[in-house]
Amino acid sequence: MLALIAGVVWVVRNNNGTSADPSPGISTPPGPGQQSTQPQVPTPKASDAVAAYLRALGTGDATTAMSLAASAPSGDTTFLTNAVLAKATAGKVADVSVAEVTDPNATSVAASYSLDGKPVSATFEVTRVGDQFRLAQIAAKVDISMLRRSTEISLAGVQAKAAFVSLFPGVYPVTATNRNLSVGSVKITVGSLEAQTAGSAKLSLSSAGKSAILKAAKAKYSWCLKQKTVRPSGCGFGVRVPGGVKLQTGTIRWTTRSGGKVSSAKPKLTSSAGWAEAKMKATVHFYARDARVSGRYWYKDIKLTGFQAKLSGSKITVTYY
Repeated sequence: MLALIAGVVWVVRNNNGTSADPSPGISTPPGPGQQSTQPQVPTPKASDAVAAYLRALGTGDATTAMSLAASAPSGDTTFLTNAVLAKATAGKVADVSVAEVTDPNATSVAASYSLDGKPVSATFEVTRVGDQFRLAQIAAKVDISMLRRSTEISLAGVQAKAAFVSLFPGVYPVTATNRNLSVGSVKITVGSLEAQTAGSAKLSLSSAGKSAILKAAKAKYSWCLKQKTVRPSGCGFGVRVPGGVKLQTGTIRWTTRSGGKVSSAKPKLTSSAGWAEAKMKATVHFYARDARVSGRYWYKDIKLTGFQAKLSGSKITVTYY
């Protein structure tokens, strides 16, 4: 029978609170499937383990949090580090309260705290290892497969390479690894150790992506106008030379008769993965002299309506139409 004694309460408020407990120490995390090493912070009572764990989260100390595990977490533990935890919990974990539990056979401990200003109540499973208590679980399993469908993502600045990841309680900002793309202000909030599934995100071009596309489009348009051929590749304009006609290649000129304001275009992602598109009206004029008939020249006006941009990582390839 689990006895909860409410006479003593551990309270931790960010990094400014004080406690009679010694500060969490550093110990070596356990290997896969092995018991954790002895944490430097004493945990003779069930409530000690939970209080030390939440205190470690609040200070961004993933090493101590890991040492409080009865066994090492399985799966992808990429995000169970001090660097990631500092970004996920810095200034976000506060008002920690854990009622003292002295039952030597206790298997769970109730606690409350605030995460990013919102109250959280959670129950932590504990187990006795020797004369110390450890947490049966220290991280939540989070399914991020829906977020990764549209593009590769990073959590708290670290790329996610698996569909399921282990995360400590905290708030994890989500970003696209491709700087040309944006998933908006998406974040994953892990309030407890229960498994959860992250929702999807709407993918769009980032400000950097829009600028990069316009830069690539401007460069491609300028390149197209300099070509001494009747059908420049990917330029969206070209002419068909009548049979029997030969042009003086060196006299071929492509010029903008109207429009062609690339900087005014507004690229947006299309429904096709990895592609962006923008409207841009332009009338391009073709001129060339006839190589066989002196004094004769050929000309034609061709209208452009926009361009497509293929996004291959950081590389952008523009095609006009």
